[in-house]
Amino acid sequence: MPNQKLTKIIVLLLVIVNLLPFSVSAAIKNKTLTETNKDLTGRFVIQQEDQSKLWYIDVINKERYLIRDQDDIKLLLDLFSIEVSASDFNKLSKTKNKKSTASVAVKYRGRFIKFKNNFYYVNPGDNLAYYLSDAKSFIKTAQVIATVASENLIKKSQLNNKQLTYDPLNSNLAYTSYDGLSFSGGYNDDQKLPLASLTKLMTALIFLETNPDWNKVVTITPEEINYPCTLQACGTTSEIPLKAGDKVKIEDLWIALLTASSNQAAKILADNSGLTMEEFVAKMNQKSQELGLTKTKFVEVSGLSPNNISTAKEFAKIAK
Repeated sequence: MPNQKLTKIIVLLLVIVNLLPFSVSAAIKNKTLTETNKDLTGRFVIQQEDQSKLWYIDVINKERYLIRDQDDIKLLLDLFSIEVSASDFNKLSKTKNKKSTASVAVKYRGRFIKFKNNFYYVNPGDNLAYYLSDAKSFIKTAQVIATVASENLIKKSQLNNKQLTYDPLNSNLAYTSYDGLSFSGGYNDDQKLPLASLTKLMTALIFLETNPDWNKVVTITPEEINYPCTLQACGTTSEIPLKAGDKVKIEDLWIALLTASSNQAAKILADNSGLTMEEFVAKMNQKSQELGLTKTKFVEVSGLSPNNISTAKEFAKIAK
């Protein structure tokens, strides 16, 4: 009798565990094995080879949008959300216990809808309307209901031209020749790519414009030493042997920036420019605009963020 009770308890526990909400990673793994749908239109898509990449394929132009943050989400909602009537909204189910009216689900399938200032996404996979309360829930919901597709399949949808971002699915090789008047011999020279340490040239240019005192000695802070760790794994970036409390001349930090590509030096120089970090980065983007660059964007001073982007043609103008 005790053994029968124990068996029942174990079975009950197994049932409960199996009914618990599944994790995003578990959902992705399951989709990788079972997903057969090849039509990505209107779908959230997770890249099979790199499951940190989340895409949306729009239903109008069938272009792909990379979803990373609140700005990307706002762009999608601004571009593609449509107001729906109370009648249509009530015919779209928000739970799995009820089915949406088929004709209404087809009408809004793969679309972002807006009702009473709230946003929803109508998932082609189950015809349910998912509530999108904020950026965090948007991304979490998208990851759970997304389909998984290979890089080659995703690339069949062209990258949109409205996001100022690089295309992680394309080649990272680009070059051009520029004589100050015209370009020649280019390859992928209009393709937006992460700038990496080339960012430091713009950092240097903006720092020069602050008329620095090259003989000034600054004391390095723990925050400045730790700066690369906020963007990449600690110990994996290009640095010189600096530590918190060191006293270093601005001139030496300048040399470290341009010859050793020190990310810490980029942060320290910006901190000692008389500008806040936000103001410094704003100056970098302002300089880009003054040069007539439309595909160049800076978000920080070192190049460790892949969101610092430009093209071979536009960066040639910076280097000139």
